[in-house]
Parts: sequence; C-alpha cells; structure tokens
Amino acid sequence: MLEQLGFVSHSHGAAGREEYHVLPETEHAHLYCDGCGRTWDIPASDAGSLVEGLDRTHGFLVDVPHVTLSGLCANCRRAPGQP
Repeated sequence: MLEQLGFVSHSHGAAGREEYHVLPETEHAHLYCDGCGRTWDIPASDAGSLVEGLDRTHGFLVDVPHVTLSGLCANCRRAPGQP
C-alpha cells in the first residue's frame, strides 16, 4: 500500500529478499559482496553502460532499482586465494 501511495519503493537483495527504500530517493542499483556480505547503493548512472548494452543488444529495458550485482569487493579480492 505504501508503495502504491508513492512513500516507499522496493527492490530485491542478492538472496532475493525484498528491501524497501523511503522516497523520494534517487534511482540506484545495488552491489553485494559474496565474500563479506556488505552491500552498497550505486547511482543508476554507474549501471548505465550495462543497461544501455542490454537495451541495444536485446531490446531489454532494465528496472534499475531492482538490480543487485553480486561479486567480490576490493578487500575480499585481496584475500589469499582470490582472483
């Protein structure tokens, strides 16, 4: 109901759990580190080339606030045995 009224928006975390953000808020995507579990909000513009490429190549319009990219943060990448 709060989303329909424009008070909150929702997105999905790396494990699929729903996350809610109070509006107004700038559109953003998320990064999730599989190593330490930390998350970051990134501006939609940081996802720009990926979003534009998917649109250009596949005709796919990405819902940026629902995007969570999983990987390893800089600290976890420096851990022994990581690429």
